[in-house]
Amino acid sequence: MSQKDFELETGKSYRLKLTRVGFKEYGFMAPELFHDIWIRQIVINGLEVHPMGSLYKLEFDDEGTIELQFVTIRPGSFEWYIEGLKDKGMTGKFVVK
Repeated sequence: MSQKDFELETGKSYRLKLTRVGFKEYGFMAPELFHDIWIRQIVINGLEVHPMGSLYKLEFDDEGTIELQFVTIRPGSFEWYIEGLKDKGMTGKFVVK
């Protein structure tokens, strides 16, 4: 990850772009953050997804980019991690003020 910690403000709109360039499958997990945001859309290979409800994880089976567009709705500190790689340092946090 090029950045581990993110500072955000409640009520503002954000874009989070995640790109997988390696060979290992992984899932990007941020369960508490996903529960406390309003998801505007998810863009995968130029295709838009407009979900109702929260996410569980963003999973990469192949190389590519997933863009999550969202609005923060609650302040707090929210951990993110890569499923199965948390113990190798693939973790960080979103701090929403």
